[in-house]
Amino acid sequence: MALLKSSKLLCNVGNYYPCLSSFPVRASSWWSHVEMGPPDPILGVTEAFKRDSNPKKMNLGVGAYRDDNGKPYVLSCVRKAEAQIAAKKLDKEYLPIAGLAEFNKASVELALGPTNEVIKSGRFTTVQTISGTGSLRVGANFLARFYQASRDVYLPKPSWGNHTPIFRDAGMQLSGYRYYDPKTCGFDFAGAVEDLSKIPEKSIILFHACAHNPTGVDPKPEQWKELASVVKQRNLFPFFDMAYQGFASGDIDRDAWAVRYFIEQGLNVVLSQSYAKNMGLYGERVGAFTVVCGDADEAKRVESQLKILIRPMYSNPPLNGARIAATIMNTPELRQEWLQEVKGMANRIIGMREQLVSNLKKEGSSHNWQHIIDQIGMFCFTGLKPEQVERLTKESSIYMTKDGRISVAGVSSSNVAYLAHGIHQVTK
Repeated sequence: MALLKSSKLLCNVGNYYPCLSSFPVRASSWWSHVEMGPPDPILGVTEAFKRDSNPKKMNLGVGAYRDDNGKPYVLSCVRKAEAQIAAKKLDKEYLPIAGLAEFNKASVELALGPTNEVIKSGRFTTVQTISGTGSLRVGANFLARFYQASRDVYLPKPSWGNHTPIFRDAGMQLSGYRYYDPKTCGFDFAGAVEDLSKIPEKSIILFHACAHNPTGVDPKPEQWKELASVVKQRNLFPFFDMAYQGFASGDIDRDAWAVRYFIEQGLNVVLSQSYAKNMGLYGERVGAFTVVCGDADEAKRVESQLKILIRPMYSNPPLNGARIAATIMNTPELRQEWLQEVKGMANRIIGMREQLVSNLKKEGSSHNWQHIIDQIGMFCFTGLKPEQVERLTKESSIYMTKDGRISVAGVSSSNVAYLAHGIHQVTK
């Protein structure tokens, strides 16, 4: 009876104050001023590709390796490393802020060479990061806080699209130097040297160590030597992004040549590394950031500040991918298998470049496509204009970014002739 009376009372209250039961008041949104952001240019290409029903469609936008059947590829050495790790029944405790020590040691030795004077003297610090993007952001934040000489970062024109927001959001000022020459689809060496010679002293200059993204255009060793000379003369600060070591040429030492040469010339660089491409560990988010210092004591102080930066960012990096990479690099038979596999991936990309040019010639194209072979790495700047890219998509369901960049990993022996035909149709 008491419950009935209580219910009646609540109903009466509702009747007496109708706003409590009939007209709920919705709080005004805090986010009504937030505007719709522009779509990611590469993800937008993928979405359009997914909607296309053409059975011959090609997605040349995504920067992830595919085998000759167009399928994602997991390296055999990775599978074996995973099995070894699983057999040890290790725990899942937090890593230290700086990451897995054996991974960090293997990473800097991979980048600089195990006998490098920097490593022998201990005048460096390496921390594990959340792949290459995380490495760049840790580096950008470190420079924003501790590099007192300048806030200016000079990127090659063009550069990887994420470089700009990474440094900008860290509080740095972005500028550029000439790099790609659209007339030759190659390196604008004269323009780069001229621009670097005029950049204010102590500015930060970013270089792609190998397999420049998005153009696939790299300086030759003699050109790297001249760039290093200008950097030294102008007292510029070099920041290397090395996301493709081994994946570019198939040779880990060749791909790291520029970084090692700059250090030999007395330039104390900072370096970002990624294991997404060269070990296929995309989703594991495996990377490293290295600072070359004046001496071992300075390196310890720098590492202490890197830890302070990382702690409020993500506390500590992921465990599994670092274990995989460290196991591969520190197990002789797995390391050898990895070097063979990464060379195989690089060779497939190189082979697709050659086949594409060969098929363009078979189509009767009168254009010079040598730049497709001369460029290196996953990406190729084809030289196609935006209107040609649009036609290629509309007429042949071949998708790429508007600047004509293609991911050569999306080309296979089964579709390279179709791609060549489509390109010839829009360029003849």
